[in-house]
Amino acid sequence: MAQEILKFGQWKIRLYDQIMDQRTVVEQIADELDAEMSDEGALLCSVDNVIHRLKLWQAKMPRITPFFAVKCHPDPMVIRALASLGCGFDCASLREIQTILDLQVEPARIIYANPSKHRTFIQYAKTKRVHKMTFDSAEELRKIKEEFEEAKLVLRILVSDPTASSVFGRKFGAEPETVARELLEEAKEIGMKVVGISFHVGVGCKDAPIYETAIRYARQLFDYGTRLGHRMRILDIGGGYPGREVDNPQFEKIAAVINAAIDTHFGDVEGVEMISEPGQFFCEGSFTLCTKIINAVEVPADRITKNELDSNQKGMMYFLNDGIYGSFMLAATEKIYVEGLPLRPKPGAERLTSIVWGPTCASVDVVEEAIEKERMAEGDWVLYPDMGAYTNGLCTTFNGFPRPTLHYAISRKNWKFLEEHGIQELV
Repeated sequence: MAQEILKFGQWKIRLYDQIMDQRTVVEQIADELDAEMSDEGALLCSVDNVIHRLKLWQAKMPRITPFFAVKCHPDPMVIRALASLGCGFDCASLREIQTILDLQVEPARIIYANPSKHRTFIQYAKTKRVHKMTFDSAEELRKIKEEFEEAKLVLRILVSDPTASSVFGRKFGAEPETVARELLEEAKEIGMKVVGISFHVGVGCKDAPIYETAIRYARQLFDYGTRLGHRMRILDIGGGYPGREVDNPQFEKIAAVINAAIDTHFGDVEGVEMISEPGQFFCEGSFTLCTKIINAVEVPADRITKNELDSNQKGMMYFLNDGIYGSFMLAATEKIYVEGLPLRPKPGAERLTSIVWGPTCASVDVVEEAIEKERMAEGDWVLYPDMGAYTNGLCTTFNGFPRPTLHYAISRKNWKFLEEHGIQELV
């Protein structure tokens, strides 16, 4: 388990002789922070896992190039690792485009995948030769014509899984059987180039066959656009793919549906660039959050459960150094269940009804509500695995509380792999 600290630009990376379990590395970090008498939280990125996820994607859907959704976690090491390994990037704003271009990534490896864009952002994309961008309305089409007539447009269609954890159909997408065709016609009339079709069925898709429906619609619109004179050559199958190892069977099920649908609907078409916009897929399971209990207060359990029958029972209130205005913002807004685990469990410890609060003065800053936990104390560390998707990128410093400090770990084998693919050029 030999460890070396590798200096890479402004970042420090923990270099190990082998791929390390994230919990083991987090225990080392917690020991170091305790020795320093530090109260800061820690967010560990396993760069090994990012590489593992990319290889899994390439094994299951080799024809489809991932364009990493920068919004999911704009982490400098994740972006550099994926850039060095040939991924493209899904950007939704000027700042995200700038972040990627600053790494000398070619503009052709970026898709500006926001169907409603600031005019000044479109102008910026034009100056930087970022041609690929999405639209889903006549208003956006005309705006792009006014600002960037040479843009290569990808029409986003509306195909949603209503059972997904996040559904985008209300906000984005043109109805594929009517509005999408009208937009292809108008684009032709005003001299704008539509080069492809995109869709996003939602985050956490449970209905894998919806991808077949979306790809079938895409082919119909490819054919219609071609008849109108558009050079249709990009199929973008969106994002939202599961990022935890435990969810791999669902990902493999989705991949099988996508592969079969491509064979059926695009098997006879040559020269189609197939891309996707995964973010959570790479990041969710690649990060582990380690929070510290800054106060542990024993209270009557009815204060937590709001049930008078529990008034004679003991309960615990734990206050962490992170909360819903920090790493847990998405968990709060999307009602995502999270459960922290003691970093160092105590065998035989008393288990009590508990509530876990964030550090701010806000009464809504609740991380876990009315859950049974083993008794813990001030200074104990609480582990939250799978905390890489829409966490650090959403953190605020509300009430003056800092974001958790980022830490990176990678094996020597995988660091050499990244060096062979030019990551040193992206410092």
